[in-house]
Amino acid sequence: EARTVEKRTMTSQVAFLRTQLGPATPAEVRALITDWIGTQIDSMHGVNMRNWNAANYAITQGNDLVDVIDAKCGFS
Repeated sequence: EARTVEKRTMTSQVAFLRTQLGPATPAEVRALITDWIGTQIDSMHGVNMRNWNAANYAITQGNDLVDVIDAKCGFS
């Protein structure tokens, strides 16, 4: 049950985020966010496959991208 809720939550968050990327989003930021979305999907896939190394790698990549995205958006 917990994994199902986690999948549903992640899928909803990604779907919502995609609706917020519009023409005003700078191309570089859009590319970074698209890459981050990919890491979230990769992470969930790793968890589903019980490939903890792949899941952890994707999480680390995603976290690294968050730092870059924050800086590009002026949040850090």
